[in-house]
Amino acid sequence: MKIIKVHNKQFQVHITKEQVDNRIIELAEIINKTYSGKNPLLLSILSGSFMFTSDLMKKITIDCELTFMRIKSYAGLKSGGDVKILMGVSEEINDRHVLVIEDIIDTGNTIQQIFHQVKKYNPKDLKVMSFLFKPEAMKTDYKPDYVGFEVENKFFVGYGLDYDGHGRNHPGVYILSE
Repeated sequence: MKIIKVHNKQFQVHITKEQVDNRIIELAEIINKTYSGKNPLLLSILSGSFMFTSDLMKKITIDCELTFMRIKSYAGLKSGGDVKILMGVSEEINDRHVLVIEDIIDTGNTIQQIFHQVKKYNPKDLKVMSFLFKPEAMKTDYKPDYVGFEVENKFFVGYGLDYDGHGRNHPGVYILSE
């Protein structure tokens, strides 16, 4: 089992690069079918979802556009609940099919705030795809429309996910070792 060290913590592989690659193909096919002929606007939430979004975009075959929103909600190993929008959306959202792409949804606070922020711009349709989803951690009634992997309520790094800015560069997903 592969172990990595990020800062002072050890993490072990939880989802391999091959599993990630296979799931990306499946999720891209869902987007291709669901949004065919609709020219959706994919709204990637930075910084965590950049690898997921990049790989997903390479497999999407329909016409679509991409934009970004930058959010900060984590400090250390915990999601703080205090969501800061560091960079908002600059593209036209009104009457568009919008798919928000997140790296991970745990408490639901961040995505709920993003959802309400984007709704103000009157999209025709607004859905959320999350690479990882922690149903046990949910504190809101919100559930993503599309999920890459459901995971337990633990801390993860790799594939864009970080621990205080480090660990994003690993191709698989790693779980904090107890």
